Amino acid sequence: HEGYDDAVELFSGLNVEIEDVNMGNEITAKAYNDAIDACILKGYDGIVGVPLLSGTEVGINRAAEAGIPVVNIVGEAEESDTPMNKLTCIMTNSEKCAEIHAKAFVDYLKAENNGEPAKYGYIQSYLGSKEDLQRKHFVDYLENMMPGCEMIGPFEALDQAEKVYAAAKDMINANPDLKAIIISGGGPNGAARAVQEL
Repeated sequence: HEGYDDAVELFSGLNVEIEDVNMGNEITAKAYNDAIDACILKGYDGIVGVPLLSGTEVGINRAAEAGIPVVNIVGEAEESDTPMNKLTCIMTNSEKCAEIHAKAFVDYLKAENNGEPAKYGYIQSYLGSKEDLQRKHFVDYLENMMPGCEMIGPFEALDQAEKVYAAAKDMINANPDLKAIIISGGGPNGAARAVQEL
């Protein structure tokens, strides 16, 4: 929700009203579609969302049918049999992100681990989502750049710092030789806290 405050500030004075729609603690396609339906009922002029899971195209299409433009902010296009009638899509390239992260990890191992492969933990926001593809790319790049590294995980943290903290703490306690924790998603400060405490 950090981007919400930035958007409010950016559009202040432009006759644009922005509302933050809270979908609760568990993000599912149903929760996303229910939130879209609530936006339709309220008569919003536009919707910006982050559809992480397949099935969200149902709600997006309902909004489009109601004449409400939808902008998707996603990490990677989700494959689906149902076309998505979004206005536009702002995306990152998960393969390029994974390559950058793998290179940074290898550089760290070269500087801090005598260039030897190491054990690392992996935490992502949602298992079974587009983040799985980024993790696969990361593992592939890492294996190519420095074969022999071992991943502990992946663990799901739902973009919550407390869940990242708990997963990181468990990994560190169970694996004293852990050299790094890779986080794809929100809550990285939770891992930093776990490292500081242990």
